[in-house]
Amino acid sequence: MGSLLLGVTLFILNIGTRFCEIVVEQDRFISGSVDSTVNLSCHLKHGAHEILRVNPYWIINKTGEDVMYLYPPNNPTLKNRVKEINKDHMTDMTILVSRLELTDTETYHCFVSLLVNSSTEPQSMLVSGNGTMLFVHGPVEVEFNDTEIMCKTQVRWVENVSLVWEYRDKNLLIEKETQTWVQALDGSLWIMNRLEVKFENFVGNTTFYCQLNHDLKYNIASKGLEIPGRGPIQVEMNESEIICQVQVGMMKHVSLDWYHRDQNLLSAQDNCSQYRTGSNWITNCLKVQLEQCVGDVTFYCQLSYSSKPIANESLEIPCRGVPQIRHPVLLYSLLLGTSFLILMIVILISLKMRQCKPRTRQRGINLPRYKFI
Repeated sequence: MGSLLLGVTLFILNIGTRFCEIVVEQDRFISGSVDSTVNLSCHLKHGAHEILRVNPYWIINKTGEDVMYLYPPNNPTLKNRVKEINKDHMTDMTILVSRLELTDTETYHCFVSLLVNSSTEPQSMLVSGNGTMLFVHGPVEVEFNDTEIMCKTQVRWVENVSLVWEYRDKNLLIEKETQTWVQALDGSLWIMNRLEVKFENFVGNTTFYCQLNHDLKYNIASKGLEIPGRGPIQVEMNESEIICQVQVGMMKHVSLDWYHRDQNLLSAQDNCSQYRTGSNWITNCLKVQLEQCVGDVTFYCQLSYSSKPIANESLEIPCRGVPQIRHPVLLYSLLLGTSFLILMIVILISLKMRQCKPRTRQRGINLPRYKFI
């Protein structure tokens, strides 16, 4: 009934066109977090007309329901939370709403009842703005564990709103992104977005931003979270051992291991087992039997996450050993067998050549005999 009366009044009071320059301007969208304070702006534009009196009204006009006044408040719960900022101002009808609640999420219309001076007699008018959408939300919360980052916030409804992830490095391997919502006991909704990322691939710190967006292309709120990634693998050698270390963001499920093709060169790691130092550094040192190898040998330090290789770094070390004959009997047998094989090949070739030589009978040649004195 209140909506009908307000509509009829608005129609009757605006039948004239001579006051078309008088309009009310409102913000289209405004947002605020729970327990915060926002300003709902309303400005009267009257051109060259002289305004004698103004009375502002802020209402919530729901279809099928009675008109609810936000200002002047007709609800006791709003009386101490709403006030006009410039009460004696003729064109600024902005109000302040404090201690926001999720249930304050509505579209609010500013109506101004005014008395305009004219050439004949003062004229009464009622003008209104297009309405301001007030969106109230809970704090944006961001957290992460070993496998995912989660962002969540509490809202009155989830229509036309979404949580979106933003990050600078677009080369990050994103496994999966899932957005869901859950209804709370008070009827509000929790909207959540989970992002599955391979944290072990991060080199250096990476900041993720979770944004609460509205379909009207408004960024309502955002929250950033910096996730520490790993540093480069560092490999070096001193007089008695080789050392591999790396700084990681998370210690859980991360390990460093040494690899080499000749496993006989790796010691039993006595007094040199893997240990962890401060500031999320993982270090693994290795004693190597360098006297047992000849030439340059390459060792690989491998970083693994949940037993899966992530990255590795190599180090080439010159050995101090000399060539040694470990199996002399086998070597002598090999030399003897090779010599015998070569001899047999020579004999066979010789016999073959003799068999292939043509046989011819030589005729007798009578040579004159000379006698030498």
